[in-house]
Amino acid sequence: MRTDNNLMSKRRPNNFWAALAISAISAPVYSGDFSPITTHVEITYLDGQRLFETYEFSTAQEFSDTIDHKVINNPAYDHGADRPLVVATSDIQGNPVVISTSSNSNRITMTSESLGIHESFDGATRKDSVKQLEFWVKNNSGGIFQKVNAESALSTIGGVSGYLPRTPGLDSAIDGSGLSANVLKELAGGERESHLSVLTGFASYNADGKTADVYSFPISYNWEFKDGWALLLNVPLTYIETDGIASFSGSVGSGLRIPMSKLIDTGKVKWDLVPLFRVGAIGSEQNNVETSVIYSGGLQSNLGIPVGKGYNMVVQNQYNYYTVESVKAYTDLLVGGNSIEIPTISNSIYRNSVQLVKDFDYHLFGRTLMADITFADTRITGTKLAIDNQQEIGFDIGLRPASKSKFKLEALETAKEVLAIDKKKLVKKARHKLASTEFKLSFKYTIATGIDSAYGFSSSFSF
Repeated sequence: MRTDNNLMSKRRPNNFWAALAISAISAPVYSGDFSPITTHVEITYLDGQRLFETYEFSTAQEFSDTIDHKVINNPAYDHGADRPLVVATSDIQGNPVVISTSSNSNRITMTSESLGIHESFDGATRKDSVKQLEFWVKNNSGGIFQKVNAESALSTIGGVSGYLPRTPGLDSAIDGSGLSANVLKELAGGERESHLSVLTGFASYNADGKTADVYSFPISYNWEFKDGWALLLNVPLTYIETDGIASFSGSVGSGLRIPMSKLIDTGKVKWDLVPLFRVGAIGSEQNNVETSVIYSGGLQSNLGIPVGKGYNMVVQNQYNYYTVESVKAYTDLLVGGNSIEIPTISNSIYRNSVQLVKDFDYHLFGRTLMADITFADTRITGTKLAIDNQQEIGFDIGLRPASKSKFKLEALETAKEVLAIDKKKLVKKARHKLASTEFKLSFKYTIATGIDSAYGFSSSFSF
Protein backbone atom coordinates (compact mmCIF):
# COMPACT_ATOMS: atom_id res chain seq x y z
CA MET A 1 0.00 0.00 0.00
CA ARG A 2 1.34 3.39 -1.01
CA THR A 3 1.67 5.90 1.86
CA ASP A 4 2.10 9.64 1.54
CA ASN A 5 0.28 12.81 2.49
CA ASN A 6 -3.32 12.87 1.24
CA LEU A 7 -2.93 9.14 0.66
CA MET A 8 -5.57 7.47 -1.53
CA SER A 9 -4.90 3.77 -1.92
CA LYS A 10 -7.33 1.92 -4.18
CA ARG A 11 -7.24 -1.37 -2.37
CA ARG A 12 -10.22 -2.74 -0.48
CA PRO A 13 -10.60 -4.26 3.00
CA ASN A 14 -11.64 -7.84 3.65
CA ASN A 15 -13.58 -7.24 6.83
CA PHE A 16 -15.32 -4.40 8.61
CA TRP A 17 -13.32 -4.99 11.78
CA ALA A 18 -10.52 -3.27 9.91
CA ALA A 19 -12.30 -0.05 10.78
CA LEU A 20 -12.38 -0.81 14.50
CA ALA A 21 -9.13 -2.51 15.39
CA ILE A 22 -6.01 -0.53 16.28
CA SER A 23 -3.60 -3.26 17.23
CA ALA A 24 -2.87 -6.57 15.48
CA ILE A 25 -6.07 -8.31 14.37
CA SER A 26 -6.06 -11.42 12.22
CA ALA A 27 -8.96 -11.94 9.83
CA PRO A 28 -9.97 -14.65 7.34
CA VAL A 29 -9.30 -14.27 3.65
CA TYR A 30 -12.60 -14.02 1.75
CA SER A 31 -12.94 -15.06 -1.87
CA GLY A 32 -15.01 -11.96 -2.64
CA ASP A 33 -14.09 -8.35 -1.98
CA PHE A 34 -17.00 -6.00 -2.49
CA SER A 35 -17.21 -3.55 0.40
CA PRO A 36 -14.39 -1.01 0.63
CA ILE A 37 -14.02 0.83 3.93
CA THR A 38 -12.42 4.25 3.67
CA THR A 39 -10.77 5.74 6.74
CA HIS A 40 -10.05 9.46 6.90
CA VAL A 41 -7.27 10.47 9.30
CA GLU A 42 -6.65 14.01 10.54
CA ILE A 43 -3.54 14.83 12.59
CA THR A 44 -3.37 18.19 14.41
CA TYR A 45 -0.06 19.24 15.99
CA LEU A 46 0.39 21.60 18.94
CA ASP A 47 1.75 24.29 16.61
CA GLY A 48 -1.49 24.16 14.59
CA GLN A 49 -0.09 22.23 11.64
CA ARG A 50 -2.52 19.70 10.17
CA LEU A 51 -2.02 16.58 8.09
CA PHE A 52 -4.82 14.78 6.26
CA GLU A 53 -4.60 11.22 4.98
CA THR A 54 -7.14 8.85 3.45
CA TYR A 55 -6.75 5.07 3.44
CA GLU A 56 -8.50 2.20 1.71
CA PHE A 57 -7.30 -1.23 2.72
CA SER A 58 -7.00 -4.74 1.32
CA THR A 59 -6.63 -6.52 4.68
CA ALA A 60 -7.46 -5.92 8.30
CA GLN A 61 -3.82 -6.47 9.18
CA GLU A 62 -2.77 -3.76 6.75
CA PHE A 63 -5.18 -1.31 8.34
CA SER A 64 -4.09 -2.26 11.84
CA ASP A 65 -0.38 -1.90 11.08
CA THR A 66 -0.85 1.42 9.29
CA ILE A 67 -2.93 3.06 12.02
CA ASP A 68 -0.77 1.62 14.79
CA HIS A 69 2.71 2.27 13.38
CA LYS A 70 2.18 5.09 10.90
CA VAL A 71 -0.37 7.20 12.72
CA ILE A 72 -0.85 6.66 16.45
CA ASN A 73 2.68 5.54 17.30
CA ASN A 74 4.57 7.21 14.47
CA PRO A 75 7.50 9.19 15.94
CA ALA A 76 7.36 11.53 12.95
CA TYR A 77 3.97 12.76 14.18
CA ASP A 78 5.15 13.45 17.72
CA HIS A 79 7.34 16.53 17.09
CA GLY A 80 9.59 15.22 19.79
CA ALA A 81 7.73 14.53 23.01
CA ASP A 82 4.51 16.21 21.87
CA ARG A 83 1.81 13.75 20.87
CA PRO A 84 -0.67 15.24 18.41
CA LEU A 85 -4.42 14.95 18.20
CA VAL A 86 -5.26 12.09 15.81
CA VAL A 87 -8.81 11.43 14.56
CA ALA A 88 -9.56 8.39 12.35
CA THR A 89 -13.12 8.20 10.98
CA SER A 90 -14.56 5.11 9.23
CA ASP A 91 -18.03 4.34 7.88
CA ILE A 92 -19.25 0.78 8.46
CA GLN A 93 -22.49 0.03 6.63
CA GLY A 94 -23.82 3.48 7.41
CA ASN A 95 -22.38 3.58 10.94
CA PRO A 96 -19.68 6.25 11.50
CA VAL A 97 -16.98 4.99 13.88
CA VAL A 98 -14.40 7.46 15.22
CA ILE A 99 -11.12 6.45 16.89
CA SER A 100 -9.13 9.37 18.29
CA THR A 101 -6.27 10.28 20.60
CA SER A 102 -6.00 13.28 22.88
CA SER A 103 -3.37 15.93 22.24
CA ASN A 104 -0.17 15.28 24.22
CA SER A 105 -1.92 12.43 26.05
CA ASN A 106 -2.01 8.63 26.10
CA ARG A 107 -5.81 8.52 25.94
CA ILE A 108 -7.59 6.82 23.03
CA THR A 109 -11.35 7.03 22.55
CA MET A 110 -13.74 5.06 20.32
CA THR A 111 -17.21 6.45 19.63
CA SER A 112 -20.16 5.60 17.39
CA GLU A 113 -23.57 7.07 18.15
CA SER A 114 -25.45 4.63 15.91
CA LEU A 115 -23.68 1.58 17.37
CA GLY A 116 -23.84 2.87 20.96
CA ILE A 117 -20.05 2.93 21.45
CA HIS A 118 -18.61 5.49 23.90
CA GLU A 119 -15.31 4.08 25.19
CA SER A 120 -12.13 5.65 26.55
CA PHE A 121 -8.76 3.95 27.15
CA ASP A 122 -6.06 5.73 29.16
CA GLY A 123 -2.97 3.63 29.93
CA ALA A 124 0.41 4.53 31.39
CA THR A 125 1.69 4.75 27.81
CA ARG A 126 -0.02 5.05 24.49
CA LYS A 127 0.96 1.45 23.79
CA ASP A 128 -0.91 0.43 26.97
CA SER A 129 -3.96 2.33 25.74
CA VAL A 130 -3.81 0.43 22.45
CA LYS A 131 -3.73 -2.87 24.40
CA GLN A 132 -6.78 -1.79 26.41
CA LEU A 133 -8.62 -1.00 23.17
CA GLU A 134 -7.69 -4.40 21.74
CA PHE A 135 -8.99 -6.12 24.90
CA TRP A 136 -12.29 -4.22 24.65
CA VAL A 137 -12.67 -5.08 20.96
CA LYS A 138 -12.02 -8.75 21.71
CA ASN A 139 -14.76 -8.88 24.35
CA ASN A 140 -17.39 -6.77 22.60
CA SER A 141 -16.96 -7.64 18.93
CA GLY A 142 -19.84 -10.13 18.83
CA GLY A 143 -22.36 -7.59 20.07
CA ILE A 144 -21.09 -4.98 17.62
CA PHE A 145 -21.41 -7.45 14.74
CA GLN A 146 -24.99 -8.05 15.79
CA LYS A 147 -25.72 -4.32 15.95
CA VAL A 148 -24.37 -3.77 12.43
CA ASN A 149 -26.38 -6.70 11.05
CA ALA A 150 -29.61 -5.93 12.89
CA GLU A 151 -29.75 -2.23 13.73
CA SER A 152 -28.34 -0.50 10.65
CA ALA A 153 -31.08 1.29 8.69
CA LEU A 154 -30.41 -0.70 5.51
CA SER A 155 -29.03 -3.91 7.01
CA THR A 156 -29.97 -7.16 5.27
CA ILE A 157 -31.54 -8.65 8.42
CA GLY A 158 -33.18 -5.95 10.54
CA GLY A 159 -33.15 -2.86 8.34
CA VAL A 160 -36.05 -1.32 6.46
CA SER A 161 -35.41 -3.64 3.49
CA GLY A 162 -34.21 -6.51 5.69
CA TYR A 163 -35.45 -10.08 5.89
CA LEU A 164 -37.23 -9.79 9.25
CA PRO A 165 -39.43 -6.74 8.54
CA ARG A 166 -40.29 -8.04 5.02
CA THR A 167 -41.03 -11.73 5.59
CA PRO A 168 -44.22 -11.41 7.72
CA GLY A 169 -45.85 -9.90 4.63
CA LEU A 170 -44.89 -13.01 2.64
CA ASP A 171 -46.34 -15.25 5.34
CA SER A 172 -49.53 -13.20 5.37
CA ALA A 173 -50.12 -14.04 1.69
CA ILE A 174 -49.43 -17.76 1.95
CA ASP A 175 -53.19 -18.47 1.60
CA GLY A 176 -53.85 -15.49 -0.65
CA SER A 177 -54.43 -11.89 0.37
CA GLY A 178 -56.89 -9.17 -0.49
CA LEU A 179 -58.67 -10.04 -3.72
CA SER A 180 -56.99 -13.47 -3.74
CA ALA A 181 -57.75 -14.41 -0.11
CA ASN A 182 -59.05 -17.97 -0.17
CA VAL A 183 -61.36 -17.30 2.75
CA LEU A 184 -63.33 -15.05 0.36
CA LYS A 185 -64.01 -18.00 -1.92
CA GLU A 186 -65.49 -19.85 1.03
CA LEU A 187 -67.49 -16.74 1.88
CA ALA A 188 -68.91 -16.59 -1.66
CA GLY A 189 -69.89 -20.25 -1.45
CA GLY A 190 -67.44 -21.24 -4.17
CA GLU A 191 -65.22 -24.28 -4.33
CA ARG A 192 -61.62 -23.81 -3.27
CA GLU A 193 -59.38 -25.56 -5.78
CA SER A 194 -55.67 -26.28 -6.04
CA HIS A 195 -53.86 -23.45 -7.78
CA LEU A 196 -50.45 -21.96 -8.48
CA SER A 197 -49.63 -18.26 -7.99
CA VAL A 198 -46.66 -16.42 -9.47
CA LEU A 199 -45.77 -12.89 -8.37
CA THR A 200 -43.15 -10.40 -9.48
CA GLY A 201 -42.45 -7.43 -7.28
CA PHE A 202 -40.26 -4.36 -6.89
CA ALA A 203 -39.86 -2.16 -3.81
CA SER A 204 -37.62 0.79 -3.05
CA TYR A 205 -36.56 1.82 0.48
CA ASN A 206 -34.83 5.09 1.30
CA ALA A 207 -33.14 5.76 4.64
CA ASP A 208 -30.15 7.79 5.83
CA GLY A 209 -29.56 9.10 2.33
CA LYS A 210 -29.18 5.58 0.91
CA THR A 211 -31.46 3.47 -1.26
CA ALA A 212 -32.19 -0.26 -1.22
CA ASP A 213 -34.03 -1.71 -4.23
CA VAL A 214 -35.73 -5.07 -3.66
CA TYR A 215 -36.67 -7.42 -6.52
CA SER A 216 -38.82 -10.39 -5.47
CA PHE A 217 -40.20 -13.47 -7.17
CA PRO A 218 -42.51 -15.44 -4.84
CA ILE A 219 -44.16 -18.63 -6.08
CA SER A 220 -47.05 -20.13 -4.08
CA TYR A 221 -48.96 -23.38 -4.43
CA ASN A 222 -52.21 -24.38 -2.70
CA TRP A 223 -52.84 -28.11 -2.63
CA GLU A 224 -56.47 -28.52 -1.71
CA PHE A 225 -57.58 -31.67 0.11
CA LYS A 226 -61.19 -31.99 1.22
CA ASP A 227 -63.71 -29.73 2.98
CA GLY A 228 -61.42 -26.72 2.88
CA TRP A 229 -58.25 -28.36 4.22
CA ALA A 230 -55.13 -27.48 2.21
CA LEU A 231 -51.34 -27.64 2.25
CA LEU A 232 -49.87 -24.22 1.49
CA LEU A 233 -46.38 -23.65 0.07
CA ASN A 234 -44.60 -20.36 -0.56
CA VAL A 235 -41.11 -19.95 -2.08
CA PRO A 236 -39.94 -16.31 -2.35
CA LEU A 237 -36.60 -15.47 -3.98
CA THR A 238 -35.26 -11.96 -3.39
CA TYR A 239 -32.43 -9.83 -4.77
CA ILE A 240 -31.56 -6.58 -2.95
CA GLU A 241 -29.20 -3.89 -4.19
CA THR A 242 -28.09 -1.31 -1.62
CA ASP A 243 -25.95 1.44 -3.13
CA GLY A 244 -24.36 -1.06 -5.50
CA ILE A 245 -23.91 -3.88 -2.97
CA ALA A 246 -25.97 -7.01 -3.64
CA SER A 247 -27.72 -9.24 -1.11
CA PHE A 248 -29.76 -12.38 -1.69
CA SER A 249 -32.39 -14.28 0.26
CA GLY A 250 -34.55 -17.31 -0.31
CA SER A 251 -36.86 -19.37 1.83
CA VAL A 252 -39.47 -22.09 1.83
CA GLY A 253 -42.65 -21.40 3.77
CA SER A 254 -45.38 -23.91 4.52
CA GLY A 255 -48.74 -23.87 6.21
CA LEU A 256 -51.74 -26.10 6.83
CA ARG A 257 -55.12 -24.46 6.35
CA ILE A 258 -57.61 -25.62 8.98
CA PRO A 259 -61.18 -24.63 8.02
CA MET A 260 -62.55 -23.76 11.45
CA SER A 261 -65.93 -22.87 9.95
CA LYS A 262 -66.29 -26.54 8.98
CA LEU A 263 -65.54 -27.62 12.54
CA ILE A 264 -67.62 -25.10 14.48
CA ASP A 265 -70.61 -22.94 13.59
CA THR A 266 -69.37 -19.43 12.82
CA GLY A 267 -72.53 -18.28 11.02
CA LYS A 268 -71.98 -16.05 8.01
CA VAL A 269 -68.39 -15.39 9.06
CA LYS A 270 -65.80 -17.79 7.59
CA TRP A 271 -62.72 -18.58 9.65
CA ASP A 272 -59.47 -20.37 8.78
CA LEU A 273 -56.47 -21.09 11.02
CA VAL A 274 -53.03 -21.66 9.46
CA PRO A 275 -50.02 -22.97 11.45
CA LEU A 276 -46.89 -21.61 9.72
CA PHE A 277 -43.28 -22.72 9.36
CA ARG A 278 -40.47 -21.22 7.26
CA VAL A 279 -36.75 -21.81 6.79
CA GLY A 280 -34.54 -19.56 4.69
CA ALA A 281 -31.07 -18.15 4.16
CA ILE A 282 -29.62 -14.74 3.46
CA GLY A 283 -26.21 -13.76 2.13
CA SER A 284 -24.52 -10.62 0.91
CA GLU A 285 -21.54 -9.28 -0.99
CA GLN A 286 -21.04 -7.10 2.09
CA ASN A 287 -18.09 -8.80 3.78
CA ASN A 288 -19.31 -8.06 7.29
CA VAL A 289 -22.58 -9.93 6.65
CA GLU A 290 -22.09 -13.66 7.09
CA THR A 291 -24.50 -16.06 5.41
CA SER A 292 -27.28 -16.67 7.94
CA VAL A 293 -29.99 -19.28 8.30
CA ILE A 294 -33.38 -18.06 9.46
CA TYR A 295 -36.14 -20.17 11.00
CA SER A 296 -39.67 -19.11 11.87
CA GLY A 297 -42.86 -20.66 13.14
CA GLY A 298 -46.21 -19.16 13.96
CA LEU A 299 -49.98 -19.08 13.58
CA GLN A 300 -52.29 -17.14 11.27
CA SER A 301 -56.00 -16.45 11.62
CA ASN A 302 -58.12 -15.38 8.61
CA LEU A 303 -61.68 -14.12 9.04
CA GLY A 304 -63.95 -13.47 6.04
CA ILE A 305 -66.79 -11.12 6.96
CA PRO A 306 -69.64 -10.16 4.58
CA VAL A 307 -70.34 -6.43 4.70
CA GLY A 308 -73.02 -6.14 2.02
CA LYS A 309 -73.51 -4.40 -1.34
CA GLY A 310 -70.65 -6.32 -2.92
CA TYR A 311 -68.23 -5.59 -0.07
CA ASN A 312 -66.38 -8.18 2.02
CA MET A 313 -63.81 -7.78 4.75
CA VAL A 314 -60.81 -9.95 5.56
CA VAL A 315 -59.34 -9.61 9.06
CA GLN A 316 -55.98 -11.30 9.52
CA ASN A 317 -54.04 -11.77 12.75
CA GLN A 318 -50.61 -13.36 12.61
CA TYR A 319 -47.80 -14.24 15.03
CA ASN A 320 -44.33 -15.54 14.09
CA TYR A 321 -41.19 -16.25 16.08
CA TYR A 322 -37.96 -15.77 14.13
CA THR A 323 -34.45 -17.02 14.89
CA VAL A 324 -31.37 -15.91 12.89
CA GLU A 325 -28.12 -17.85 13.20
CA SER A 326 -24.84 -17.27 11.38
CA VAL A 327 -23.68 -20.28 9.36
CA LYS A 328 -20.05 -19.94 10.42
CA ALA A 329 -20.70 -18.02 13.63
CA TYR A 330 -17.53 -16.07 12.72
CA THR A 331 -15.37 -18.83 14.20
CA ASP A 332 -12.80 -18.16 11.47
CA LEU A 333 -12.43 -14.53 12.49
CA LEU A 334 -9.94 -13.92 15.29
CA VAL A 335 -9.59 -10.79 17.39
CA GLY A 336 -6.51 -10.88 19.58
CA GLY A 337 -6.31 -14.63 18.96
CA ASN A 338 -9.89 -15.26 20.09
CA SER A 339 -12.77 -16.35 17.85
CA ILE A 340 -15.89 -14.21 17.79
CA GLU A 341 -19.27 -15.57 18.86
CA ILE A 342 -22.25 -13.73 17.42
CA PRO A 343 -25.40 -13.68 19.57
CA THR A 344 -28.49 -15.28 18.02
CA ILE A 345 -31.09 -12.82 16.77
CA SER A 346 -34.54 -13.80 18.08
CA ASN A 347 -37.74 -11.85 17.52
CA SER A 348 -41.48 -12.17 17.98
CA ILE A 349 -43.37 -10.45 15.16
CA TYR A 350 -47.08 -9.59 15.29
CA ARG A 351 -48.86 -8.56 12.10
CA ASN A 352 -52.52 -7.52 12.05
CA SER A 353 -54.34 -6.36 8.94
CA VAL A 354 -57.76 -5.38 7.64
CA GLN A 355 -58.67 -5.69 3.94
CA LEU A 356 -61.84 -4.27 2.41
CA VAL A 357 -62.66 -6.02 -0.88
CA LYS A 358 -65.20 -4.93 -3.52
CA ASP A 359 -66.53 -6.78 -6.58
CA PHE A 360 -67.77 -4.19 -9.07
CA ASP A 361 -70.73 -4.59 -11.41
CA TYR A 362 -68.36 -4.11 -14.32
CA HIS A 363 -66.77 -6.60 -16.66
CA LEU A 364 -63.56 -6.33 -18.63
CA PHE A 365 -62.60 -9.04 -21.15
CA GLY A 366 -65.49 -11.07 -19.76
CA ARG A 367 -64.14 -10.90 -16.22
CA THR A 368 -65.39 -9.22 -13.05
CA LEU A 369 -63.41 -6.15 -12.00
CA MET A 370 -62.41 -6.14 -8.33
CA ALA A 371 -60.38 -3.97 -6.00
CA ASP A 372 -59.31 -3.82 -2.36
CA ILE A 373 -57.61 -1.54 0.11
CA THR A 374 -55.44 -2.90 2.92
CA PHE A 375 -54.04 -1.56 6.16
CA ALA A 376 -51.47 -3.66 8.08
CA ASP A 377 -49.64 -2.99 11.33
CA THR A 378 -46.47 -4.93 12.23
CA ARG A 379 -44.87 -4.94 15.70
CA ILE A 380 -41.47 -6.51 16.44
CA THR A 381 -40.14 -7.42 19.89
CA GLY A 382 -36.98 -9.20 21.05
CA THR A 383 -33.53 -8.41 19.66
CA LYS A 384 -33.33 -4.71 18.83
CA LEU A 385 -33.69 -4.08 15.09
CA ALA A 386 -33.56 -0.92 13.01
CA ILE A 387 -37.34 -1.35 12.58
CA ASP A 388 -39.51 -2.30 15.57
CA ASN A 389 -42.86 -1.38 14.00
CA GLN A 390 -44.18 -0.44 10.58
CA GLN A 391 -47.49 0.32 8.93
CA GLU A 392 -48.45 -0.59 5.37
CA ILE A 393 -51.17 0.87 3.18
CA GLY A 394 -51.93 -1.10 0.02
CA PHE A 395 -54.25 -1.04 -2.95
CA ASP A 396 -55.00 -3.88 -5.40
CA ILE A 397 -57.00 -3.99 -8.61
CA GLY A 398 -57.63 -7.13 -10.60
CA LEU A 399 -59.84 -9.42 -12.63
CA ARG A 400 -61.57 -12.54 -11.38
CA PRO A 401 -61.41 -15.70 -13.54
CA ALA A 402 -64.06 -16.09 -16.22
CA SER A 403 -64.03 -19.87 -15.82
CA LYS A 404 -62.84 -22.51 -13.40
CA SER A 405 -59.84 -24.69 -14.14
CA LYS A 406 -58.21 -26.95 -11.63
CA PHE A 407 -54.42 -26.57 -11.76
CA LYS A 408 -52.60 -29.62 -13.00
CA LEU A 409 -48.99 -30.32 -13.83
CA GLU A 410 -49.50 -31.27 -17.47
CA ALA A 411 -46.00 -30.65 -18.82
CA LEU A 412 -45.71 -34.01 -20.61
CA GLU A 413 -49.15 -33.76 -22.17
CA THR A 414 -48.50 -30.22 -23.38
CA ALA A 415 -45.09 -31.24 -24.74
CA LYS A 416 -46.74 -33.99 -26.82
CA GLU A 417 -49.21 -31.47 -28.25
CA VAL A 418 -46.39 -29.07 -29.14
CA LEU A 419 -44.42 -31.85 -30.85
CA ALA A 420 -47.53 -32.94 -32.71
CA ILE A 421 -48.09 -29.33 -33.74
CA ASP A 422 -51.73 -29.63 -32.64
CA LYS A 423 -52.33 -25.90 -33.07
CA LYS A 424 -56.09 -26.00 -32.59
CA LYS A 425 -55.87 -27.90 -29.33
CA LEU A 426 -53.04 -25.71 -28.02
CA VAL A 427 -54.96 -22.49 -28.78
CA LYS A 428 -58.09 -23.87 -27.13
CA LYS A 429 -56.13 -24.88 -24.03
CA ALA A 430 -54.33 -21.52 -23.88
CA ARG A 431 -57.64 -19.64 -24.04
CA HIS A 432 -59.13 -21.84 -21.34
CA LYS A 433 -56.11 -21.34 -19.09
CA LEU A 434 -56.19 -17.59 -19.68
CA ALA A 435 -59.90 -17.44 -18.81
CA SER A 436 -59.25 -19.31 -15.58
CA THR A 437 -56.33 -17.11 -14.57
CA GLU A 438 -56.76 -14.49 -11.87
CA PHE A 439 -54.70 -11.35 -12.40
CA LYS A 440 -53.99 -8.41 -10.13
CA LEU A 441 -51.77 -5.33 -9.80
CA SER A 442 -50.73 -4.09 -6.36
CA PHE A 443 -49.24 -0.97 -4.84
CA LYS A 444 -47.96 -0.65 -1.27
CA TYR A 445 -46.59 2.25 0.80
CA THR A 446 -44.75 1.60 4.08
CA ILE A 447 -44.37 3.96 7.02
CA ALA A 448 -41.83 3.41 9.83
CA THR A 449 -39.44 5.37 12.02
CA GLY A 450 -36.11 5.63 10.22
CA ILE A 451 -37.62 5.30 6.74
CA ASP A 452 -37.58 8.38 4.52
CA SER A 453 -39.78 6.66 1.94
CA ALA A 454 -40.75 3.09 1.01
CA TYR A 455 -43.04 1.94 -1.76
CA GLY A 456 -43.55 -1.15 -3.89
CA PHE A 457 -45.35 -2.51 -6.95
CA SER A 458 -46.21 -6.08 -7.87
CA SER A 459 -48.22 -8.14 -10.32
CA SER A 460 -49.49 -11.66 -9.81
CA PHE A 461 -51.16 -14.47 -11.71
CA SER A 462 -53.08 -17.36 -10.16
CA PHE A 463 -54.14 -20.36 -12.21
